[in-house]
Amino acid sequence: MKLPGVRRLVLAVSVAAAFAFPLPAFAASSPTHAVIHSASVDDGATQLTLRGLRFTGVKSLKVMMGGVAVPLPVATVTPTQLVANLPAGLADGTYVVRVGNGKGHDDEEFFFTVGAEGGDGPAGPQGIPGAPGAQGPVGPQGIPGATGASGPAGPQGIPGATGASGPAGPQGIPGATGASGPAGPQGIPGATGAQGPVGPQGVPGATGPTGPVGTALAYAHVLADGTIGNSSGNVTALKVAPGIYCFGVSGGTVRVAVASLDAQVNVGGTVQAGVFAASICPADKRHIFVITRDQAQDGGSPGSDRAFYMIVN
Repeated sequence: MKLPGVRRLVLAVSVAAAFAFPLPAFAASSPTHAVIHSASVDDGATQLTLRGLRFTGVKSLKVMMGGVAVPLPVATVTPTQLVANLPAGLADGTYVVRVGNGKGHDDEEFFFTVGAEGGDGPAGPQGIPGAPGAQGPVGPQGIPGATGASGPAGPQGIPGATGASGPAGPQGIPGATGASGPAGPQGIPGATGAQGPVGPQGVPGATGPTGPVGTALAYAHVLADGTIGNSSGNVTALKVAPGIYCFGVSGGTVRVAVASLDAQVNVGGTVQAGVFAASICPADKRHIFVITRDQAQDGGSPGSDRAFYMIVN
């Protein structure tokens, strides 16, 4: 039977098929809270694989069997995947796996099923009708109908207004030229004329002196795969996940880092840079932590690979 209100995720189809059901999600109460996105069981029902976030902080891993919390030994763990060994001879059924920080108040739980899937449950109640759709476009013009018969003549109309004057007559014969009158007073100066055309290009001036050396501690052009295309020579980089980059800088103390996406190769997106020692980064590259994302992503990780420029002081 399906769990009401719970989304089912089918993860494997075999003799020991596995299905996973997430329990209702609650907001993480601490930075060590692990989040489970999916669970799967291998064909032999010997190992359980969890996928999600922050698994390296897990201190407690148990499966509920007959009302008893049975600890599971961890085989391998990364920040986004945890593989645990299941008890031998695990019977078909639905189980709850629980991960936490060992204190009991910050646990994450997830259903998973070993064995064949049950039949579909009854249909749920009718949903609330959606809002009316938008007005459709105007239809094409209809075919004009046939012309109707002429109606009877109307009554005599009111007389119209007097018409306009007729055109002027032809020009008369010019009269004789009169004597010149006295000169008039000085007229008001006319308006300033329009701007004349631009003159030819002048001869280029001499090259100015070289400017002073910049004060930046380091700079780099970082390609989307994490390699450095051009830099000040004291920057090392490593891409540890999609859109996640770690940097080491030598020759001084890093106080601020500013990053900007490379507009020549990217089509939209965002970039964030911070000066702190991220635990996901190796020890020699914990000076600067950068995340790039596509334009549709609003925070979170993993990100999306992007090329960018960075300057460090």
